[in-house]
Amino acid sequence: MKRIAIIIAIVTTFVTGCVMLGINKFSAKGDELLVGDVNYNSEIDIEDAYIILQYYSNQSAGEENLPEVDIRIFDVNRNEEIDLNDAYLVLLRYSKLAAGQKDDDWPPVPEKILTGDVFEYTGTVDWNIRTKPSLDGAVISKLQYGEKIQILEELPNNWYSIQYYGMENLYVQITSDAKALFKLCILETTWRYSKVWNFLWRRSL
Repeated sequence: MKRIAIIIAIVTTFVTGCVMLGINKFSAKGDELLVGDVNYNSEIDIEDAYIILQYYSNQSAGEENLPEVDIRIFDVNRNEEIDLNDAYLVLLRYSKLAAGQKDDDWPPVPEKILTGDVFEYTGTVDWNIRTKPSLDGAVISKLQYGEKIQILEELPNNWYSIQYYGMENLYVQITSDAKALFKLCILETTWRYSKVWNFLWRRSL
């Protein structure tokens, strides 16, 4: 817990310094929601890392009645846990952009693909879409660069039931080494961060 408190103190100090120095934040395009943008202000910045750390510290301390959070936004690396690594990845991205570096690999390749996820295909070779979750299934179409799919169900052997242009009963196989070809998109959410932020803020007083 002492380690967590120290990290939070460092981030808090950094947030204050960034505000005083007028460091720019890095925004989403239009209404796009970003992985790691836990306060839903269309920007990934130090405040996001701070909120993740606060949530993690309260969770680690066994706080009861933790607010419901959008795991798709908070769990940056998709390991099904909200932890220090998520805050670290947010800080790493922010520091890269602040230093003038590009970070075209955001969001990070997810360790876990979840039902409801929407992915944009970024591969240069068309990806087979089949009629059943097997290499024996007929190739009914091919996923091309820039096209999107939504995950409907996870199946054995890295197969997924998908929705593609509104059509269902279609399947793709996404192995671990192929996940990097599928860029995670988050299109909508059913909650807002204010209740989470208010809860965490009260706990920090």
